[in-house]
Amino acid sequence: MSTGSSPDPRRVERLFGSEFGVAYTDRNAEVDARKPQFFHDLFAKHGISRLLECGSNRGLNLGLCAADPAMEVWGVDIQRAALSLAAQAMPKGNFVYGSLFDLPFKDNWFDIAFTCGVLIHVPPEGLGAAMDEMYRVSRGWILCAEYHDEREVEVPYRGLSGALWRRNYGAMWQERFPGLTLVDQGYKAPEEGFDRITWQLLRKP
Repeated sequence: MSTGSSPDPRRVERLFGSEFGVAYTDRNAEVDARKPQFFHDLFAKHGISRLLECGSNRGLNLGLCAADPAMEVWGVDIQRAALSLAAQAMPKGNFVYGSLFDLPFKDNWFDIAFTCGVLIHVPPEGLGAAMDEMYRVSRGWILCAEYHDEREVEVPYRGLSGALWRRNYGAMWQERFPGLTLVDQGYKAPEEGFDRITWQLLRKP
């Protein structure tokens, strides 16, 4: 099965907004406690208080941040069922329906915009536009936590082609926005509660 060969940057986004996305949300009903702990501690370390997760789904990465009175938590996603679950689980969080290609927020509204396993699903022809939107709404920081490869490699995803790519996301961020400074980075393996994620924390000028 294929998602289609036309150069439509939103084709995978529509996929995750459909019943396919609902099934994804249902499969991912729990999270290893070390994952939200990682995000909370990283943000707290750098004084990041107003944060936006792009592609937040049901908000599993945000639980500890939402419970911290020093933090203001926002999530945006294309999957309405997931947003409803996030709002129920985290009444102090703010969960908004919206597209990564047209984020419904003002310029520089957040301390940070971040993704975890989301840019991997953005087709090549849409990746730049998605990054531009994240950069626009963040006044200070960008965090990407994605599947890494030194070159762009398409990987079959649940029987679909054209739905997942490994890339060197940190390098791509700095190439697109040369003023970004790499502040911290690392790798999180399955035995640490993650899914082989390489992450980079970048600071805007």
